[in-house]
Amino acid sequence: MKRLILFFTLVITAFNFNTQAQNVIAVEHSGVSTFYQNLDTALFHAVSGDMVYLPGTSYNIGTLILNKGVHIVGAGCNIDSSLATNPTVFLGTLRIINGANSGSIEGVYFNGDIYFGTTPLDQTVNTFSVKRCYFNNINLSFDGGTSTASTNLDLDEDIIKGSIYGGNAQNVEVSKCIIENYANNFNGNVVFSNNIFLRMPGCCDYISYSVNTTTYQNNIFLTNHNLLGSGSGNSYIHNLFVGPDIVPGGNIDNGNIINVLQDSIFINQAGNTYNIAHNYHLRPTCAGKNAGTDGTDIGLYGTTSPKKDGEIPYNPHIQTKAIPSSTDSQGNLNVNIKVKAQNN
Repeated sequence: MKRLILFFTLVITAFNFNTQAQNVIAVEHSGVSTFYQNLDTALFHAVSGDMVYLPGTSYNIGTLILNKGVHIVGAGCNIDSSLATNPTVFLGTLRIINGANSGSIEGVYFNGDIYFGTTPLDQTVNTFSVKRCYFNNINLSFDGGTSTASTNLDLDEDIIKGSIYGGNAQNVEVSKCIIENYANNFNGNVVFSNNIFLRMPGCCDYISYSVNTTTYQNNIFLTNHNLLGSGSGNSYIHNLFVGPDIVPGGNIDNGNIINVLQDSIFINQAGNTYNIAHNYHLRPTCAGKNAGTDGTDIGLYGTTSPKKDGEIPYNPHIQTKAIPSSTDSQGNLNVNIKVKAQNN
């Protein structure tokens, strides 16, 4: 109920601004919302634990340094699902640094990369979630290769147009993501579950490199190449491969489904790059149906909490809106907005 009240407060407040100022940012602290028109100002006044609700608009962030454990919630990263509001777009690079512990970002489209840290001195971030976002590469240390002490990092239901560079971060979970390239630099306490690895054409001949003591379960791999450039102690469990299951010695290989024709997997999908028009649900006849470690589907729509279509954030979502540019003859503004509450 509180989220719905905040949402309608945002709508009503927008009518009190001129047209240029309708893209207000709400910072919610202890149940009280304050409104800003500038992203830098909103983040300056926010403190760890606050909710920062962004409208559907573009922000030229350059290099944005996030050093507070705030929860940033955009209007969505999928242009189709966020048609009524427009998606929230960050033009530039996000660097998450010391101080951002226990924070999160959800529902934002990036045209650049995400990094944890600017140098080895500020790259340790514990407990942070990147959810339902669209971005190129993500580096879990300041450069993705240097080892970090960061722990408890979650990537959930993201569209990753590039690669994941782990920096040997610990207690990392990557779940229900679409990954075009590969993952590297992980060493222990990492789980990749229910993802799709597309392996973009022109990418390297592997989908993981320098990855050790990591669990891959219930994923779909659209590749005929060796899984590992290097690595050992990994567990490959109940995954689906379009090619042969080539797991080198020193790794666990259990319950994998191999040599599956790519055009027999998804409702509507082709190639090895992400396409917003594709349908990544499994066909009823796919070998991955109910074949996961938990008895649900392999891929994005397995588990008891399947991926939500459209990458829509958890807060109330505007599905349609009709706002006239002028009042009627009686001075009334006839506004028609359809809002759907979200369960997650």
